[in-house]
Amino acid sequence: MPELKKTQAQVQRFTSKTGNYVEEFCEWRGLYKNDIAGILLSQSAKGVPLTDPQDPKNTTNQWSVFRDQKPSFGELRKSNNVLGPIVWRRSGIGTRSCVVFLQRWSLKMEKKSSSPITNLSGYYCKRSGKVFTPSFAEQVIKSIGLVIERGPKRLKID
Repeated sequence: MPELKKTQAQVQRFTSKTGNYVEEFCEWRGLYKNDIAGILLSQSAKGVPLTDPQDPKNTTNQWSVFRDQKPSFGELRKSNNVLGPIVWRRSGIGTRSCVVFLQRWSLKMEKKSSSPITNLSGYYCKRSGKVFTPSFAEQVIKSIGLVIERGPKRLKID
């Protein structure tokens, strides 16, 4: 989202000793008045991912901005983006309106979940006091995608 260009991104990567699990984390946090967001890409070469939530509201404990708040959640919705089906909910924390999301797919592109499995979860919150309509929430969800960069194995989160 263009609003995130005004914030700073913090990126971290975790790889298990065996290399079977990889997590890439990015959080955009700026001044209190800015929009904020976070995204977690969790990949599992064998078995279920390290985190295996079924509902995006169960992913919010991963994010510090949600931990000290009592978030409210709207109804569970399903949309599609360039990566396939994605589930999401509108959410509220304090005076911020947000959308939380969860997406899962198999790199083998089979209908049944099989290894390797990838989870993409995260949130996007408007600055304090700004309205977050259902149509804007879906616009955010549909804008999510990944770009694989050539060279060193790195994923760019768009």
